[in-house]
Amino acid sequence: MTIPFATSLPFLGVAASGREFTATVRVAPPRQIEPDLWGCSVSIPGWEDGPSEIVNIDGLGAMMLALRFAAARMKNFEDRGGRWFDPETREPWPISSYFHPMVAI
Repeated sequence: MTIPFATSLPFLGVAASGREFTATVRVAPPRQIEPDLWGCSVSIPGWEDGPSEIVNIDGLGAMMLALRFAAARMKNFEDRGGRWFDPETREPWPISSYFHPMVAI
């Protein structure tokens, strides 16, 4: 099954070891799973395997948690010595400067 994505954004990652890779953060639109349960699929192909399903009691909450989950995963990579860059310009792209403060990481 192909999952439609609400948004996707590519990054160039450079691990602490020096290995380079392209990763794309993808967040699907919220979908209702049960009457009081909504989910958002989050994936970062090129870096992590498979999508993660983030759930909450409503669609907005699921989307906010999904964005926070992606930010936390990418911040963890930075904390371990990795760095993110714009894939076209190779300019540094620290996650803290990209994700809005309301998505606290």
